[in-house]
Amino acid sequence: MSFFLRNFEVSFAHTFELPEINSCVQGLSLEYHIRDISYNPPRLTPSPTLHELPRGKAVMRPKSSFIDLPFPPLTFIRAHWKFIDMLLGYTDGMNDIRLFEQVLDRTHTLEHLVVEGFRHFHMRRDILRSIAVHAPKLKILCLSEFRWFPSFSHLVLEDIFDEWMIDFVSMNVPPLQLDRLCLRNFSSKGTNIIQLVVLPSPCLDLRALRYLAMPAKDLLTALNSERFPDLGRELIHLTITNLNMSDFRLQPKLFPKLKELQLFVKEEFPLLNFVQAFTKHWSPTSTTLDFHINFEDRESEHQGVDQSDNALAGVLEEINASIVDPAIHALIRKMSKLYGNTEITYGFYVSMDFIQADGSQMQRSFMRKAFPLSFATGCLRWRERRLLEWWFE
Repeated sequence: MSFFLRNFEVSFAHTFELPEINSCVQGLSLEYHIRDISYNPPRLTPSPTLHELPRGKAVMRPKSSFIDLPFPPLTFIRAHWKFIDMLLGYTDGMNDIRLFEQVLDRTHTLEHLVVEGFRHFHMRRDILRSIAVHAPKLKILCLSEFRWFPSFSHLVLEDIFDEWMIDFVSMNVPPLQLDRLCLRNFSSKGTNIIQLVVLPSPCLDLRALRYLAMPAKDLLTALNSERFPDLGRELIHLTITNLNMSDFRLQPKLFPKLKELQLFVKEEFPLLNFVQAFTKHWSPTSTTLDFHINFEDRESEHQGVDQSDNALAGVLEEINASIVDPAIHALIRKMSKLYGNTEITYGFYVSMDFIQADGSQMQRSFMRKAFPLSFATGCLRWRERRLLEWWFE
């Protein structure tokens, strides 16, 4: 068996060395385990035995030789830090940061980078500097599951960040002019990496940011801070994750160009308060506005349900639709009343982590039962959750 695997690895590596093959590879996902990239949550209809993978994508678990393969047109890399740690066993005296920089150096066309699971962000490991220096053409950056370790006092942290800034400026490397930034699943314990490290980093220029995804609490803190006065000025697309704050409000004047707003919610009452406040205070900021609500999975007992009636009953209970539906309906009515005779267009969409409705008829049937008031307006539509995650595409 081992002989067969070695031969397979050699054949695999040789295949990707062929110019007609490697010239076609535009994205690379470095995983430490195989994940279900087709994303198939429980359905309202019995699931088929086999699902197709998304077109143009494949799942592989390569070894160190994969890093040395040339991919000239590579524009996208998604790297989990556990994979970087795994590769250290194949290197001679190289630390994980340097290995990560070597991965970035493999392409000069990288525009989209996702880094997951960086659990040891500390004074000697400024990964943002590594990204700015070794991926200078980057336009889209997603950082997920980051944690600062170990914890320091605020004064010590300020000294560290001052040293980082001096070091970066001395390199004469321009900061990354990001078009899109996603910050998700950061550790809530210890140092607030988003507020203290990422947003004020000299390695990132966020003045022209058009897409932003950030937890509600961190977004509210940033918007209320004098350090980031222009954070929302150029935004056309805003994703608010972890909407669990009952007092969260969006001020229209801070987002003059906003065209799409996405909410990731688990609890219905913060959503209810947000929608009611949005309905009351929002004023048109552009010629279009799409409003999308994604109901996240609470890891409830509805996992694995595949019978239509049972799944629907579970979903209605899960999202407390009887509370949410009237608020969404009121927002739709206001938008229609204010902008129905103008050039402003708007759309309202829902999706759910824990259910998937196949086909337009099934989607319409589900929305009619879950959101009867909103559905009756003709404005509420279904949009698959995976279409929200621009940071992974």
